[in-house]
Amino acid sequence: MPSIFSKDSTTNIDLPKFDSLLVKGSYPPSAPIHLCLSHIAESGPSHSAVILTPSKEQWQGALLAENDPWLQRNSGTGTVAALSRRINVLYPPTPHHMVFLLSMFHAADPSSDPSWSTKTTFPTPPSLIVLHELSSYFTSGTEAAASSQPTLSSYLDLVVNALAAASSLSKHPSNGTSTRVSLALFDSGMDTLRLPILKVPRLSHPHIGVPGEEPDEPRVEAVYQFVRKYFEFILELTLEDRDEAPPSSTAPARKSARLLQKDQLISEIIM
Repeated sequence: MPSIFSKDSTTNIDLPKFDSLLVKGSYPPSAPIHLCLSHIAESGPSHSAVILTPSKEQWQGALLAENDPWLQRNSGTGTVAALSRRINVLYPPTPHHMVFLLSMFHAADPSSDPSWSTKTTFPTPPSLIVLHELSSYFTSGTEAAASSQPTLSSYLDLVVNALAAASSLSKHPSNGTSTRVSLALFDSGMDTLRLPILKVPRLSHPHIGVPGEEPDEPRVEAVYQFVRKYFEFILELTLEDRDEAPPSSTAPARKSARLLQKDQLISEIIM
């Protein structure tokens, strides 16, 4: 079954077949890779996966810091290497780039424009699309956040466009049958991300406005409360707050994982 952990992990939680999955919290950086490997391994030899993540440098740095033992041992072996070649990773630097990429996703056919990029033209539709760390687009101080006024709909647009791409690719017949394209979203920053519902009007003239009166602060909302409605399954990974642990405890912080389907708890493990 699909999993976000390695095969030899002592703590694991098997995932059911899904059309849409949200993974949030303190998941390991290698989790998207393990999900792709396990997903396409059981899907068939013609299936593939696509990962879209904002920053190559940030993800590579996180993977190097984690230094996953299973990937270290197995990434160069024949079976895993063959599966890895079927994972395509793209790095759209802004939300606009990501929306553009998603809109270009299509399965190859004789009528396809030959000038279209091979990165967005698939011989057969991928069976899995993974969005990774979307909240980093909207974190204060990033280039993307500084160049615009992101709102709640800015995040939701990315999810909706990804769902639309998955739906469109699912309708394309491959070898006489349609491929069910699933969507997974990994975002460790979603729990703390809050965005305004509306943009704050920017006055172009300094003398317009009431003297001494500050503009109203925009109403902000927790992004998770809206994003969760788009996903069938939600996997929550939490790390024990060390402030709540006994002062004399030297044991490593415990992790827990909860799998929910439409707000109903399916399984829970303590790691």
